[in-house]
Amino acid sequence: MKAELHRVDAGAGWKIALWRYEGGEQPVIMCHGLLANRFSLDLNDKYSLARYLSKKKFDVWLLELRGRGRGYKRSYSPFTQPFKYDWTFDTYVEQDVPSAINYVKNICKKDIFWIGHSMGGMLAYAYANDFKGVVAIGSPAKFDETMKNLMELNKYLPFNLYQFAKTYLLLKGHAFWLPLFAGSVADADLIDEETKKKIIDILVNEGNIYEDVLNEFLIKAGDVTSTKVLSQLLFCAEINELCKYPRFPVMCKRFLKYPMLRKIFCSGSYDLKRFTAPILFVAGDKDKLAPPSAVKYAYENVS
Repeated sequence: MKAELHRVDAGAGWKIALWRYEGGEQPVIMCHGLLANRFSLDLNDKYSLARYLSKKKFDVWLLELRGRGRGYKRSYSPFTQPFKYDWTFDTYVEQDVPSAINYVKNICKKDIFWIGHSMGGMLAYAYANDFKGVVAIGSPAKFDETMKNLMELNKYLPFNLYQFAKTYLLLKGHAFWLPLFAGSVADADLIDEETKKKIIDILVNEGNIYEDVLNEFLIKAGDVTSTKVLSQLLFCAEINELCKYPRFPVMCKRFLKYPMLRKIFCSGSYDLKRFTAPILFVAGDKDKLAPPSAVKYAYENVS
């Protein structure tokens, strides 16, 4: 089974990719997580939620957000044009998501279902409309436990990812390439086997995945994003809510407790009460980056 590639203009010279498995009448858009691409939902013939749904007579559209590019030419190279990778989570909400939805609706002439993994589900929370229904898989809306586990992860890395992301909250964004980061983690000269195991334990429940599948996932499913997306989601984790990119990052944190000043220095939060579509929440009890309590908060606060 082969997917059909559609390139869609999303503004600022960027094109997003939609990979279509045309299996039926009901369209569904599937969206990957933070540092991933379509292969996280369509790994191979045997392990593919996208192909499974296509066989069940859904018209499947795999969305790859701006900056990704396995199997086609990227709009801008992360190596020769890294500072073109200057966008935020809000850019996805305001440009990539509506571009994808409008494109699919124009072709299919039907309302769409949305399936999002991790950040892909968070985008649905933030966009909040235009859905026939949503499935959010491991998509947190509160971040206290997530932050605790991220700080634990940070202790084992060969460089301070937390400080890196905090710094880029204040700077122009550029390309962050997950395969290079993963390569540094896998480097035997930097990290011993015991530490590698601790890192993997935070990121993956190894009891639920075959080793060969995990290895293929690590090779194929990691991709490029903007450092500003990392920084924004870190900021969300620090203040424990899904918020927009702050106008003045340093001042915003200082004035969070003061509503009038917060309006001046911050950019507001995404209101889950705006979300009205039917939604299924999926959480893993061993998920350390999106624990059930973080997903339950979304369940309790959507309309």
